[in-house]
Amino acid sequence: MSISIFNPVIDWMKQPSQSLEPYRTPFQYPGSGLYLRKITDDVQIKFSISLTSLTKKAESDILSFFFNHKGRLNAFWVPVPKNYFTATVDIGTTDTLIRIKDVSPIWLRGYERCFILRNDGTLFFNKIIGLTSSTLTIDAPLGQTCKVNEIIIFGKMIYARFDQDEIVMQHTTTAISECDLSFIELPKETPLS
Repeated sequence: MSISIFNPVIDWMKQPSQSLEPYRTPFQYPGSGLYLRKITDDVQIKFSISLTSLTKKAESDILSFFFNHKGRLNAFWVPVPKNYFTATVDIGTTDTLIRIKDVSPIWLRGYERCFILRNDGTLFFNKIIGLTSSTLTIDAPLGQTCKVNEIIIFGKMIYARFDQDEIVMQHTTTAISECDLSFIELPKETPLS
């Protein structure tokens, strides 16, 4: 089975702007007042990113990915552009236990994936099989050494779909463009293996 990952050639060094919806989302009741949704496994992560300074190659990659997945129709893995973890020790070639700074393990639901983006553009993608406040266990070693000072983002991957019907490219110049992308997690469809 092929794994589809949204990973266009984006300059992550510029950290795209984003808005992550909280796990508790207010909804308007039909009538008056607001309702605060409880935290459950059914609450998806929703996030939007604004990508700027896209090259023609990155623009083409994004649009091709969108069309190949038929917009909202087909699901894929996407890195959430937020640093959820911080490695405290260099990660060896055969390591599956990664030392991290204090993290609350309460959100682990059994299907989460993590990613590490190294400063040379390499993206590592693994299933999280264990999490404590100071260690993260992954299902397979990275296969390469990854030093702490080489990590740009150490975050979560989510199984998602696009949460939009079209992508609008704003052309800043003839060579540079920008766009906004929205994603919604699919917790009930996430593959367990």
